[in-house]
Amino acid sequence: GVTGRDDQSSPTMVLTFCVAVAVSLAGYSRLAGGGSAAPDLSDRTADEIDPSSLAVLFEATENPLVLDGTEPVLGDPGAPYVVVEFADYECPHCALTAPSMKALVAQYPQIQVQFKHYPISGLCNAAVGAEGHKNAGDAAAAAECARQQGHFWELSDLMFKNQDYLSKEDIRFMAGQVNVDAAVFEQCMGDPGTEVAVRVDAAAGEAAGLRGTPALYLQGVKPGEWIHVKGLADEVAALVTAHEMGVVLPPTPPFSGK
Repeated sequence: GVTGRDDQSSPTMVLTFCVAVAVSLAGYSRLAGGGSAAPDLSDRTADEIDPSSLAVLFEATENPLVLDGTEPVLGDPGAPYVVVEFADYECPHCALTAPSMKALVAQYPQIQVQFKHYPISGLCNAAVGAEGHKNAGDAAAAAECARQQGHFWELSDLMFKNQDYLSKEDIRFMAGQVNVDAAVFEQCMGDPGTEVAVRVDAAAGEAAGLRGTPALYLQGVKPGEWIHVKGLADEVAALVTAHEMGVVLPPTPPFSGK
């Protein structure tokens, strides 16, 4: 449950946002050891794949997804398939999804993952109407500051693994564990531009029609088009695999708002 655009009043709804949406999408990816709604294409030829079975895995975005070029990249920056992941550092399902993104890139070097912030907190996200995940904004800012020093993924991993310990002091300690320059980090955390960067990410997700975290968007399987993946790593893998096999994907289903 989430504060949607029409209901921005209930803190309880905000706090359950990432859990409810992640469960409705597909639960845990097989790449992370869980179940998935994606078809298993490993032993099929292109002729044996029913394109309609793939139509349930994606939909259009509400508006085109906009990147600003600062997104940290996991994998080969030149990989032809681009996944953009929106996540919140206090979202339990985001923490569960993080390892599957690494597994996805390791298994499919033709896929790169780019990260964008979507803190479920009105403290740093104009689309959320309650305090929500009160530490998520500071965590996102810290990740942004670590990115500027080339340590985004290390700090991101630590914060996902320590979601119950995201006070400013805890975050500062974790930043030290990944060897960021402490003085530069502190200066960055106090820079108003850092919060602006987080808000810009959140606004991009909101414009695209994001309704929960984690949320994945994919470019490369539909020419010139971003699609919202209705699932997690396995759904991405199925779409990319089918595309590489020459399967013509069905027309993109319209944005549903769900």
